[in-house]
Parts: sequence; C-alpha cells; structure tokens
Amino acid sequence: MKILFKITFIVYLILNSCAAQKQETNSLHISKLTYKAMTRGNFENISITGNNISHTTPSLSNKQTLSDQKLKEINDLVSKLNLETLSKIKAQTNKRLYDGAMNTSISIKVDNKTYTSSNFDHDAPPKELQPLIHLLRSCLK
Repeated sequence: MKILFKITFIVYLILNSCAAQKQETNSLHISKLTYKAMTRGNFENISITGNNISHTTPSLSNKQTLSDQKLKEINDLVSKLNLETLSKIKAQTNKRLYDGAMNTSISIKVDNKTYTSSNFDHDAPPKELQPLIHLLRSCLK
C-alpha cells in the first residue's frame, strides 16, 4: 500500500511539473507591438509598450493605460500567430498600391527579436491578423 501511494505521488508531481513547464513556454514576453498605416497625407500609428497604448493620427495624439485583461487578450492572440511566417502573410486586396487604402503593417517585438508583417490594406487586413487588429481598435475606445 505504501509503495502504491509513493508511486501515485511521484506520478502526480511529474505530471504537474510538465504542465507548469508547458504553460511557461506558451507565454510570450511582448516588449512592443506597433500598427502603422500610411498613405499620402494620412497616417495612423497604434503602439503598445508595456501596459501603455498610444494612438496617433494627423489630428489626434492619445495615450492610455491598458487593463491586465486586455494585455492578456493581446498576448493570447499574438501567441496564436506563427511569428516566423508573419512576413509571408498574403494581403487580401491591393488598393494600397494606387493610394486606394493606407499601406499598413504590424511589427511585434518579442524579447530581442522583431517580427514584421508584409504590407496590407488598412481596411482589409489578412484573416490571420483580423482578430488582433480588431482587439487593438477596441482598446482605443
């Protein structure tokens, strides 16, 4: 009986140890996230550093603090992206090529490495980035 208890206890410790390690590797340390959109005569920048978000346009400059819940949501969405292939994501439309839409990109700095998306139209982000962009915009309200 004592041996069974010891074996069960050791298995329990091993399983909890593995689960804790898995949780640690899934979390990213995002040091900066930047959304940049520009065309002739217009631009929009959204930047998150730490728990601060700044939003800049030609007529507006706004800074505010993000809640821990919003930061967790952003981190979760970024964790779902394959950052290594971020620069290879295809744009849905090409209106930015003739000034029909603002030329936009997202860059995400994780630890000491920066990942930048390919350019896309401001009003038609790639499907992979849509949830993140919608969440960024909801943080501005």
